[in-house]
Amino acid sequence: MLVWLGLSLVLAGCTGDQIGVSSDSGEAPTAIPTFTPEPSTPFPTPTITPTPIIVPPTDTPAPTATPAPTATPTRPPSATAAPSTTVPPTTVLPTLSNDGRYQEITVDQARNLNGYRTLLPTYLPEGFKLSRINYSQIGGSPVFSLIIVFENAQNQAFYLNIQYVPPLPTVAPTFTPSENPVITLPPSSALTTPTLPPTRSGPFPTSTDSNFSQYAVPVRNVAGLLSYNNTFTSLSWSEPSGNYALNGLISPDDALKVAASLS
Repeated sequence: MLVWLGLSLVLAGCTGDQIGVSSDSGEAPTAIPTFTPEPSTPFPTPTITPTPIIVPPTDTPAPTATPAPTATPTRPPSATAAPSTTVPPTTVLPTLSNDGRYQEITVDQARNLNGYRTLLPTYLPEGFKLSRINYSQIGGSPVFSLIIVFENAQNQAFYLNIQYVPPLPTVAPTFTPSENPVITLPPSSALTTPTLPPTRSGPFPTSTDSNFSQYAVPVRNVAGLLSYNNTFTSLSWSEPSGNYALNGLISPDDALKVAASLS
């Protein structure tokens, strides 16, 4: 109790000295300064400008050209040429296809076929002249043929056809006995003898119709066959230089004269 009383007195003394509402000295109390807060200046909102990130450009490498592969030439298979029994012409002839088509050649070419000299007539019927010479050879075959055309101003024509087969190699064949039985031919009396046309050398009678007259005639020292009517004549024969046929709008007598003049 005593303690509480003493504590109250102490607190009362302290309050009168510090707050000092009234004082024994009679001086007015010192006013407590009033704090007037100044208006706050708003803090500027920071502006952040991002620094751009510059990535240096990367040089794009130029495209690398890939060299094209080098083509390796392929040689065609070497073909072994089949042996031929004919000698190529001395004069260069036009390239001929394998289908045997005819191509025109000159008189010099026809005269200078190596191994064969084309025979041409020195006699021609009045008004006729040499028009052209056509040559043909089937590929792979030694046989060639010529068609020599003669024409006049009236568009009448006759043709000298020549087929030439080079001589075959003179090699005697070797006999090989056959396993097949020998075929016995019938006696010659049983064979039919062909009827040959009559032999005539001229002059030849004039034909007045379209029926053909036919005669066996000598031509260049060999036998020939003459057929003719009132408009057309055909003369054919064979000799070592080739097979010959003379056909067209020509009289039988003129046909024999043309054949005899071949040289």
